[in-house]
Amino acid sequence: MGDAERTETVVVSEASTKEVTLKITPTEGAASSKPSPASAEAKPVWPWVTLGVGAVGLVAGGIFVLQAADKNSAIDDTCPNANCGGDQTKKDKVDALKSSRANLWLGAGLLGGVGLAAGVVGIWGLTRSPTNTAGVHLLVGIGSATVRVVF
Repeated sequence: MGDAERTETVVVSEASTKEVTLKITPTEGAASSKPSPASAEAKPVWPWVTLGVGAVGLVAGGIFVLQAADKNSAIDDTCPNANCGGDQTKKDKVDALKSSRANLWLGAGLLGGVGLAAGVVGIWGLTRSPTNTAGVHLLVGIGSATVRVVF
């Protein structure tokens, strides 16, 4: 894709210096350094995906909240004022409804939280500016040093 790589070995003894001149030339068929207008304005897909996941999570959490409210109504219909009058069948039904309601609230909290977090990440991804990757990188190791030029 137009990337050229050139390796040059330089031996430098301790306490000495050596100047190295790098000549960087584009390879044949290299892309223009100016981005096309369409690619300059293009945004990545992942922010839209996280926004979609966020919206689904918030909607699902809302549905779970409505279902939990329905369970509250069913509990009140089964045993008004939490008084089942010693009827074990009604008590068992109320206990099952309460357990189901707790699971719905947990699901609403989890889905809503994930939805909110994914939405925030998606909005952040859409509003942040693209990073500039051009630069000179110096990598120094034991017995070696590497200069990498990226533009």
